[in-house]
Amino acid sequence: MTTVDSPIVCRICGNERDNERFRCREMMFGTREQFDYFQCGSCGCLQIERFPEDMCPYYSGGYYSLAPGLPERLAFRVRDEFAFTGKGLAGRGVFHFFPNYALSHVKRLGIPPSARVLDVGCGSGLLIDCLKRHGFDNVTGIDPYLDSDVVLHSGARLKKASIEDVDGQWDLVMFHHSLEHLPDPLSALVKARRLLAKDGVCLVRVPTVSSYAWQRYRTDWVQLDAPRHFFLFSTGAVERISREAGFRVREITYDSTSLQLWGSEQYARDIPLFSRRSLMKNPFARTFSHAQKRAFKELAHQLNEKQRGDQIVVVLDAAPAGSPSVSNCGSGRD
Repeated sequence: MTTVDSPIVCRICGNERDNERFRCREMMFGTREQFDYFQCGSCGCLQIERFPEDMCPYYSGGYYSLAPGLPERLAFRVRDEFAFTGKGLAGRGVFHFFPNYALSHVKRLGIPPSARVLDVGCGSGLLIDCLKRHGFDNVTGIDPYLDSDVVLHSGARLKKASIEDVDGQWDLVMFHHSLEHLPDPLSALVKARRLLAKDGVCLVRVPTVSSYAWQRYRTDWVQLDAPRHFFLFSTGAVERISREAGFRVREITYDSTSLQLWGSEQYARDIPLFSRRSLMKNPFARTFSHAQKRAFKELAHQLNEKQRGDQIVVVLDAAPAGSPSVSNCGSGRD
């Protein structure tokens, strides 16, 4: 890592000074193709230096959110059922290994079933499928990397589209680990603000460099996910673009999992996320001992409590004129 000589402009705050460059590998599939990133010396946002001309190859070949196989889909369905209702031993077991807090957050917000819900970057639609099956009648998912529009068996609609293609009014607009994939996150939030109905809520979940995992693992951090993640936000950078988009930051909490630890440890050992040796593909792999897995889980819990986990949940609502943002997090670079 070196401090750059020629200016690189931060896309979040416009800063050109003291930006630090990193060379990062593609490690989800393990191609190990290298990409240049830089971290802003002012707002702390880590971002890809140049967008690849064609991102489609990086979302093919079994990318987990778009193409789960039948066994995975069934497992995730019972997991999501548990996340939403708290019931089901099988779902509890899957949730233990592969937690998904998205539904828990929606439920915690008290969104009524009559709400109009838009899931931006919906992938295969597991989230809105579960909502539809639990009485949410007006749910739509959009994702530009879908093969085509589709209606799921539950009746939930998935559209091959970006947020710029959407109109209407929505009571809940969600970005569940999708905002970091967009080349212009501020523009996406501005559009989300326009789509939001009166008293509506925008829910954003993203990885964050304001975390122990980034500080500890750097380019081996599993959530860096080059080149799919264009932006790895600091908490301050998220607050900044949210305010610029016309939102008020109502709440920031942490929901990171032990993936930040075992996934990053695997990358440090040159084990891709989708390798047969990876816990992602085989929860019973012997890459780590039972004691190590328990330690990862406990540390992840502690990091969330200390606001040092590597995932944040940002609840946004429309900002009244002149209103300040409300947040429980700091800002700037770590």
